[in-house]
Amino acid sequence: MKKRPAPFITEVIGRLPNRLQLAGGWIDQPFVSEHNPNEFGSMVVVQIEPDFRPMDRSGIASGTRAVASRLWGNQFPRRPLAQLVKELYIAENKGRAEPSGSQDMIGLIYPGVNRLDYSIHEEGGVFPRHVESLNTTKMPFGWGRFCIWSRWSRVPTVTARWGSKG
Repeated sequence: MKKRPAPFITEVIGRLPNRLQLAGGWIDQPFVSEHNPNEFGSMVVVQIEPDFRPMDRSGIASGTRAVASRLWGNQFPRRPLAQLVKELYIAENKGRAEPSGSQDMIGLIYPGVNRLDYSIHEEGGVFPRHVESLNTTKMPFGWGRFCIWSRWSRVPTVTARWGSKG
């Protein structure tokens, strides 16, 4: 596959991708997956490369991306993807009472469209029991471009689990 030249925006925001949560969600949080009556629950994340500067705290893993950038600079190390996910998970959640879910890390690190299957019975529901990836150049349904419309950033006092720190 021929490499395309990097757009100008990468000189401003760097080359690491972002993550878009396409379907499902919260199943990567043990306090949710423990209530799942099925064997496992799934969600879909997509690695995206915006051609604009996304707003911080807008739901595309900008905080996780910032941690990855501090850890690895402008590109991911050449190690197994699952290992990178765990390294990033540990770095982002160090000392946090309410950790971010691993889907943020997976969506950044795994290329293409990825279905993540989580079970509370495997790795405590923190990491998926299976990742199904679609990352060929011939994506279905014109997956090449998404239109993202950000209306506002999430307020820093809002937490995932309890709504607001008050």
